[in-house]
Parts: sequence; structure tokens; C-alpha cells
Amino acid sequence: MEKFSKEFFILQLEFAKIISDKHALSLRESLFKYTSFYVRLLGFSDENPPVATNPDWMKIIAEMPGDQKKQEDYFYNRYLEYENNKQQSSSEHSFGCFSYVFDTNSNKYELHFDAIDPKGNFGKDRVDARMKELQEMFVSLRREERQDATFFVRTWLLNIEAFNRLFPKEFITTAKKLQINLAQNNSHWGQFVDRHGYLKKDLADKLLITALEKHFDHINDYFPLPALIAETSLNHFYTFYNVV
Repeated sequence: MEKFSKEFFILQLEFAKIISDKHALSLRESLFKYTSFYVRLLGFSDENPPVATNPDWMKIIAEMPGDQKKQEDYFYNRYLEYENNKQQSSSEHSFGCFSYVFDTNSNKYELHFDAIDPKGNFGKDRVDARMKELQEMFVSLRREERQDATFFVRTWLLNIEAFNRLFPKEFITTAKKLQINLAQNNSHWGQFVDRHGYLKKDLADKLLITALEKHFDHINDYFPLPALIAETSLNHFYTFYNVV
């Protein structure tokens, strides 16, 4: 995906302020819990998840301007700085738009998706390309011989039929709302940008209107397309993608 637009960060800042006021939270806490700012400014790995006491994050928040317009520029410039300086990594576990990580402690694989296909990601004309990537992925997983492991994904994309048709029904039918009361990455926020990083204004407006007019205990319920989680055994995937 190309770099995110500034409007994407403005949306999250506005949302964080609404939620901060509505739920009697400090803006610092709301920015940490309910925006992707931490991940977008400092990066993320499963080994190093967001931590509110991270000195780099605390410094970012401490230096945040008081004026809203300046805040918008501040966070976006910090994002551009991070993107321009971060190391480009290539993973042996990446297959086109898809990649996976394995957590030894839980014995689970997690799927990640990145909208990097310049020809489109989920259109009917790209189904064969996505299916080929997924088949190659599960051939790789099969070689790892962790037959008792499970495979899961956490994403708003589970609301989209164009995404779901790429996977076995035994996987998709397990989908349920993500219960963790955080919104810190693209599991929630990816729905608001297209593959070029531009804001989807209709969904962005819907989020802000809901945040202003409704009151939910769980952050997931504010989002037009809530983050879902699906998980099942590897054998269903091997059968679906004809991996022997």
C-alpha cells in the first residue's frame, strides 16, 4: 500500500477526542487505545506490542501541540518521518498480499493482509491471484509440520464477501466480534482507506456520526465494519487449497 493520507490521521484524532469526552478519558489514553497512531509512528511486531509506557510513545505525547490544527500536522509529520526512515523488511513468510506469523506459546498462526496489488485486491479478476498466493502459503505451512496448530485472522475484512470467498467455509463461519477493547491497528482502521491510502469519506463520516450520537461500552461497536476474528484447524485449509 502507498502511504496513508493526512485525512486518515485527522479522522483518528477527531475520533479519539470524541471518545475521550464521551468516556471521560484523557486524550493521551484515547490516542493510545483507540487510534493506530502508536503502530503507525513506532511500528509493531507480535513480540513488541504497543505499551503505553514506551519512552518513545511518551515522548511523542509529551511533545504533542495543544492546538488541533498543529496536532494534525504533528502526527502526520511523525508518520512520514517514520515511513521514510524505517527499514524495509522482506519476510520468508510473505506470499503476495498475504503473510503469516507463528506464535509458539499459543501454537497459532495469524494471517496478515496488505493491499499491495496495483491491479486490485479483491475484484473478481484478482480471485485467481489471491487463491494462488494462499495456496502457496499453505504449502509452506504444511512443510512446518505443526498439524495441531490453529490458524486465525483478526480483521474488518471478515465483513466482506469478496474476502471471505477466498477461504473455506469452516473458517469463515467461526467469525465473531473481536472482544479486546482496543482499536490500535488496521484490524479496525483499514476499512477507512483505499489501496492508495486515501480516506473513504463515506465510512469516515459514518464513524464520526456514530461516535457523536451513540454510546457503546465496547469500542468495536462504533465502527461501521466491526473487527472480527475467525479461527480453525489447518486441515480445513489444506483440503480447500488442495495441499497434499
